[in-house]
Amino acid sequence: MSSRSSIIFHALSFSTIDVPNLDDVKSDGRAFETDEVKGRYKFYASFENDYCADYLTEKIQHTYSVGVVPILDESKDYSRFLPTNHSSLRLDDLATSKHLAHRILGVDQHDSAYMKYLDYKESTTPFESLLHPMLLEAFDISQGKWGPHGDEARC
Repeated sequence: MSSRSSIIFHALSFSTIDVPNLDDVKSDGRAFETDEVKGRYKFYASFENDYCADYLTEKIQHTYSVGVVPILDESKDYSRFLPTNHSSLRLDDLATSKHLAHRILGVDQHDSAYMKYLDYKESTTPFESLLHPMLLEAFDISQGKWGPHGDEARC
């Protein structure tokens, strides 16, 4: 079991946090799309598979697109990629898995605390202005591609 999985499973021992089964099917027999599953939750563990300094997992983008707060691992600085410093839960802000479980449950039980994580959605500022300038420079708007290697991920 990976360390990121063990963090979540250890947090489960302190609370009744629901973990979705992505193998569930809808009443019509079709499988749920990942965003449909994420959209039913307030939080989603968005851990990187590998460490690349300038790579951002698509899991984070997907959580923001469906209005879910990502839970991020502590291995890198995400500040230049996130809408605000208070738009995610960071494992490095929490001392233990028990603290993670208590934070999730506390925020879940208080709508005003949860809505603070989504404040960035109320902004009338264009989304592009929320992105770090280096990220904007790396995206070729006319081509709809990232950097000299297009959509190919490189570390």
